Amino acid sequence: MFVLCAAFAAAGAGVVFGAGEDGEEATAARSRACDRIASPGSRAVQRLVDSLGPGQVGCLAGGTYRGTVTIRSRGLPRRPITLQSRPGESARLVGRLVVSGRSTRVVVRRLWLDGRNRDGLPSPTVNGTRIRFVDNDVTNGQTAICFALGHPRFGIARDVTIQRNRIHDCGRMPPTNLDQGIYVAEARDTRIVGNWIYANADQGIQLYPDARRSYIAGNVIDSNGEGIIFGGSEGRAAVDNVVQGNVISNSNVRENVESHFDGPIGTGNVVRRNCIGGGVRDAGMGGILEPQVGFEAIDNVLAVPAFRGLTDYRLVPGSPCAKVFAGDPQRVPGPRLRPPGSA
Repeated sequence: MFVLCAAFAAAGAGVVFGAGEDGEEATAARSRACDRIASPGSRAVQRLVDSLGPGQVGCLAGGTYRGTVTIRSRGLPRRPITLQSRPGESARLVGRLVVSGRSTRVVVRRLWLDGRNRDGLPSPTVNGTRIRFVDNDVTNGQTAICFALGHPRFGIARDVTIQRNRIHDCGRMPPTNLDQGIYVAEARDTRIVGNWIYANADQGIQLYPDARRSYIAGNVIDSNGEGIIFGGSEGRAAVDNVVQGNVISNSNVRENVESHFDGPIGTGNVVRRNCIGGGVRDAGMGGILEPQVGFEAIDNVLAVPAFRGLTDYRLVPGSPCAKVFAGDPQRVPGPRLRPPGSA
């Protein structure tokens, strides 16, 4: 069912549910309207996204939606196509979400994305251009890769932004070294900023085999099997990727930062002014793989961060990480309302 909707209302907050939005963001949010709304039902989300044109906002009424959704939409400059929860409500999508290679200028925001699917395929899978995921909670209940950006057959992901999301509990257990929170595979100019990336089976972020010009800043990457890896194979390698101003910590299987190249060695990969430390491979040097092959680690703070709680990754006052962290140390990313069905 699709209906016109009133203006956007402010939502409440992830770990600290009910917290208000920043003033400027709240004002902008209230100014946006839902052009169409879907209610839970068979193929409701697919029908909604297929109906949207440039500049339109499609909203999901509160509740849980199940099934695979493929976005093929094409927005225009300053007129993106947006999929989000209805203002004041909380929507969960259970199933695979695919953004196809023909899609451009699409925004997915303020949703609970549970990518579990019977084939164990990555979700969200993104092959489009100028796609943005903002303020979502992304997981798949320890079954597969979560974000997968680009594919040699289905298209290079270009100008993808992953911002202020919680990305967690992705990948099979026990760890296989094959499942990531974010897998930047065939991608150009990716921006990964202001997220919490935690408790994933293997790498929090993998830049392999053809990740170019990624900018990764202001994230907390904690308690994953491994923090971040640069790599390459079959004549390709990660190049010109910048990892700056993050907390990369407490990896529980491998290093916090490492590389692995089968073939050409990556160049121009820089890990600078991050706070790095803790975990099973930190013997006093932050858990950074030595020798540094295909990346350069410079001006980092080597320390174990102090957080507010077990899954509350806000930095405590006086944390040694605060002086280099490029994000907001007190902001909780992700949806600001509780998930559907919670008290």
